[in-house]
Amino acid sequence: MPKQKKSPNSYYFFLKKNWEEFVRDDKNRKRFDFQEAASRFGHKWKQLSKDEKQPFEAMAKEEKEREKLNHNKKFTTFGESFAQVNGRALEQQEKQQQMKNFLKRLTSLPDAGDRPYIFMKAVYSVEEIRENNSRMYWPLEMSMAVFSLKEGIKYIYTVPIDTRVVPMGYSSAAMENAGRTLLPLPGDSSFPGESSDYKDILRHIFGFANHWLLYKAGYDVPGHYRVFFCHDKEKEPIMTGLQWMVDELKEASSVEKYQYLVDNLKLYNVNDLILAMNANAKEVNPSYISYLDTNLDKAAESVINKGNYDYREEIACPYHKSQMACMKMETCAQSIVLKRVFMLFDELLPAYGFTRTHRHEITNFKGARTGPIIKKKQEESPAKVDDTIEEPDWLKEEPQGRSSSPDGAYGGAWSIPSEQTEPSSSKPSRKRTNASRTSDEDDDAMPSWTRSPTREQFDTDDFPSLSGDSQRSSGSARGEVSWASRGRGSSARLPPPPANYANIRGARGRGSSIRTVGPSSGVGRGSTSSSMFEDEEDFPSLGASNSSFGRKTK
Repeated sequence: MPKQKKSPNSYYFFLKKNWEEFVRDDKNRKRFDFQEAASRFGHKWKQLSKDEKQPFEAMAKEEKEREKLNHNKKFTTFGESFAQVNGRALEQQEKQQQMKNFLKRLTSLPDAGDRPYIFMKAVYSVEEIRENNSRMYWPLEMSMAVFSLKEGIKYIYTVPIDTRVVPMGYSSAAMENAGRTLLPLPGDSSFPGESSDYKDILRHIFGFANHWLLYKAGYDVPGHYRVFFCHDKEKEPIMTGLQWMVDELKEASSVEKYQYLVDNLKLYNVNDLILAMNANAKEVNPSYISYLDTNLDKAAESVINKGNYDYREEIACPYHKSQMACMKMETCAQSIVLKRVFMLFDELLPAYGFTRTHRHEITNFKGARTGPIIKKKQEESPAKVDDTIEEPDWLKEEPQGRSSSPDGAYGGAWSIPSEQTEPSSSKPSRKRTNASRTSDEDDDAMPSWTRSPTREQFDTDDFPSLSGDSQRSSGSARGEVSWASRGRGSSARLPPPPANYANIRGARGRGSSIRTVGPSSGVGRGSTSSSMFEDEEDFPSLGASNSSFGRKTK
């Protein structure tokens, strides 16, 4: 922030007056020099009485009051002068008044219900903070829909935008946004080739406006045939997203052309449009009564924010067509735009007395035309909607005699007893019903090795390294070899040790708490069903021997 200068005091005005008298007849004298004036006339100031100083003090006070009103010398914490801030506020007020005048004139025309309007929405991948706290929203997806109350949806244009790179320092933000929107990261191979042709995207966007608003509608308000409607908070992502694409153009002629179009684009608040159309509906149909008569912004907001068309696959873009991705429709640009349009139909069609057509119904939306870029992508890779969940290959067949635990999981065997591990002849598909199992009957749709056990997996001797004081024993009721270790805790029996247990045991040392068994023949996902523990000395902090760490020695 620039350093603020202090307002001049009474001594300054005294010196300035004496200097002007001193150089009045000398045209070659330089302009007022405070240091030289102080050396010449400073001693006179001390000789003045309080009454003689009074005029100069009044001049200083007047100048100080004038400085308070000079916003060019007052700055915000971001380095902007108050004059700049006030100028921007006045400019915003002028734009607001200009918008209201335009909407009033547009919606008061006899054909207001038949005129086309364009809703727009942009989704960004990164919000980059630049100088003076300005923002640049890197575009990821843009969607536009043109409609009229009388004819319904006319055309839509939705395009994914691949910025190819992420600005330095924003990789985490881009990754989080990808998880939030389920849209690909910049540079991902799933983007169609057209998504990085910024000139073609700009040509489609402004050609879209020129075609429907200038040639078809013939807007007679100068400079107002490129008008899109969105929320106030959505204006900056749209404008900076378009500006980002203009900055990426290489040809000077294209930059000049599209920079002019971006500078003259007008984004108006969709809530103001709804209130203006409601006022026009009252003139067309005086018996029409609506809560929009309050002219409150929140009332207009409630019209297009109802949940009537939430999570509808019909209006989602190709990236959000699946049932899972459709749950992210609040981040889908096309879903947001079309939901607002259909909600507006529900509210205002009865007031204008228009008959519903197939283009007013969301269930018939698949017949509406789609932008060329998205249409081509849909033809190349149509969205798949499948009711079944395809399991990974490693789940389809479980090798016999192997543990079902993941790699690196240690402890007793997790495999089901042999009488329950017979693989099924075929893996039935599981219908998508709920995110979690709601009943035991769902187990029938899974392989036998994943079903809940009919009896306990472990008994009192499964973890010898944590067992109680006892001597090793051989044999068990099940005919297995069991060892009782000398640790404290629950005792249990383990499956038979591997054949090379003696060799492994001979290599035992103090210091490692876990010893794994080398892989046996066959292919599997984890360790064998053998014991992963050797004896109580492998776990000194939990063992029972007199030399164990952490225990007193008798």
